[in-house]
Amino acid sequence: MHIKYKANSWDCIIGNAVIKKSIQNLNLEGRCILLEGEKGCGKSVMARIIAKDFGASEQNIRMINSVQTSKVEEMRETLNLLFMSSLFGDRKVLIIDEPQELSHKAQEALLIPLENLPKNILVIACSALSEKIEEMLLERFTRFRLRPLSDEESNILVCNISKKEGIKLSKLIKLLLIEKSEGIPRRILINLNKLKDIKSEEEAKYLLDLSSIEENSEILELFKLIISNVSWNIIKKKLNTVLKTEKPENIRVGLLNLIGGRLTSTYFSDANEGKKLILAHECLLEANNFPERANLITAIYRIVS
Repeated sequence: MHIKYKANSWDCIIGNAVIKKSIQNLNLEGRCILLEGEKGCGKSVMARIIAKDFGASEQNIRMINSVQTSKVEEMRETLNLLFMSSLFGDRKVLIIDEPQELSHKAQEALLIPLENLPKNILVIACSALSEKIEEMLLERFTRFRLRPLSDEESNILVCNISKKEGIKLSKLIKLLLIEKSEGIPRRILINLNKLKDIKSEEEAKYLLDLSSIEENSEILELFKLIISNVSWNIIKKKLNTVLKTEKPENIRVGLLNLIGGRLTSTYFSDANEGKKLILAHECLLEANNFPERANLITAIYRIVS
């Protein structure tokens, strides 16, 4: 549902009215824009709308995932393509997703090109952890922080999509949905899809308690293995798989969030499991040092040994 109803114009975006107005009045030529905010708050959606306003054709809009394209060689290749002429028009846009995941050298490679952008090129970065972007790179951007929706704005979004989908929620379930989604549009739509056939308030609470820990299914699967009684060999295999696509620090923070979500769940009451979760929390907190990968692996081994 969050994909089906992805906003494609300014009129479709609910909330952040001041940010919308400011960007719409901004001269975008040769500009670098940084959209900051929590995951799911609409940064990438807004970036696409800005690119469309800039006049770039779909073929001339390129989005890169910094987790998968983090090396300096890959960044240099991306920049070379950005500055080359195109058959699809003069205007080009580069959207960088989570630039803090770029290597130090890859971030350095951006410094001079971003300071001297021609008028036909626009660069937009989207970051949930902008404080981890290197300072020299941050200085190149005009920054906008997207805020979560207010309860009133969340209610407008829920009512709009419910009407289109023919979904009927009880007043209490709707209030629970808005409260648990914390103003994050993607989370609201994911949760709304889960609750469309739910009548029981207890069942709704259970599904909403789980919602915040399902956004990364790989880390969730790793978490389930860690708190179960499976062998280290099974956990090790899963951990190696997750490390291929996720940074060690993202895994560590993700696991900490899952622990918090589990402890505050309405359906958590197992004292023995609680002791293991507290141990896991302590081990993962202590793993907040360099080298991140080695510390993460050691912390998880301590939890299960």
